Amino acid sequence: MALMKQKNLLKFIFTVKTKQGVIVRNLQISAPNQTAAEQHLRQMYRQCTIIDMETNSGDPENINLEKVLDLIVNGKLKQPFFAQLIQH
Repeated sequence: MALMKQKNLLKFIFTVKTKQGVIVRNLQISAPNQTAAEQHLRQMYRQCTIIDMETNSGDPENINLEKVLDLIVNGKLKQPFFAQLIQH
């Protein structure tokens, strides 16, 4: 199945626990909404438990202040400041 480029895709970042009990972090799925992202995730990781889910549209106006403060406090600003904010 060919993936079509869409302007309105969001990036969903999951942390899951697999059926075998392994924690998998930073699973990134682009989808138009959370339901579609979870459906795709469950195709790859059947019977997984979603532990955490974040959304990042890549839009600078969507930057989470809590994440910005965490980056500053923990000294994780090794890349140019703005570029790192968009990745998280």
